[in-house]
Amino acid sequence: MERQTWLYIRALAVDVCSKIEHPGVRYSDRWILLVYMWAVVHDRPVYWACRPRNWPADPRPVRLPSQPTMSRRLRSPAFLWVLALMLERLGGGSPAPGGPGPARRAFRQGLLKVVDGLPLRVGGFGKDRSARTGRGAGGWYRGYKPHALWGSAPAPLAWSVRPANESESTVARGLLARLDGFGYVLGDSIFDCNALYDAAMERGHQLIAPKKRRGAGLGHHDQSEARLRGLELLETPYGRSLYAERALIERHFGDLTSRQGVSMLPH
Repeated sequence: MERQTWLYIRALAVDVCSKIEHPGVRYSDRWILLVYMWAVVHDRPVYWACRPRNWPADPRPVRLPSQPTMSRRLRSPAFLWVLALMLERLGGGSPAPGGPGPARRAFRQGLLKVVDGLPLRVGGFGKDRSARTGRGAGGWYRGYKPHALWGSAPAPLAWSVRPANESESTVARGLLARLDGFGYVLGDSIFDCNALYDAAMERGHQLIAPKKRRGAGLGHHDQSEARLRGLELLETPYGRSLYAERALIERHFGDLTSRQGVSMLPH
């Protein structure tokens, strides 16, 4: 990689990490970020960047973190926040001419996932005893609801079909437990609860969802650190560009109903 390019990335990392306080760690967020970026720009796994022989003597830190340390820190809320700020600075939050924006690139690289549910009605004279009455986008209905966690692939990463009266946020906990790696999960306001932010963070992902009530405060009880970070991220240009990608799940569900004809179950 050209020296000027690396100096530019290193300067950005120093500036971004100066905005985040993360005391009491052996390796600074700056060097965790730089080791990760060294692997990314060379298209190598993270453990490759943890080996001194894969660095020139000049830009290499005196002591590199181990692969287990990198794995642990990459899943931490502090690093996800640092990574979001870094990507915002690198991508500018807007599409490059003739190419995808930073959010779309992140989606294609597997960093973005989307969670949602789709009302699946039973016919008006159906006698299915397992069907239940629940609330969907168009009001109350009787039937089921497929819940899905989607990445960039045509098939969902995890899914479950439940009676319509089961809460989306409750079912989402099981879906989030299937997450691997790290990145972001996008959801609508129904997923804005501390338990889901924590469940996503336990699997290395930052949940991004708008508040259930616009303009409302955070409440009087203790708030999850992951929720505070998610709501703050949603106020940034990069966070808004990420959240704009949530519409992709509507296309997935649209394909499911139009091609497979499952918008309503038979009587």
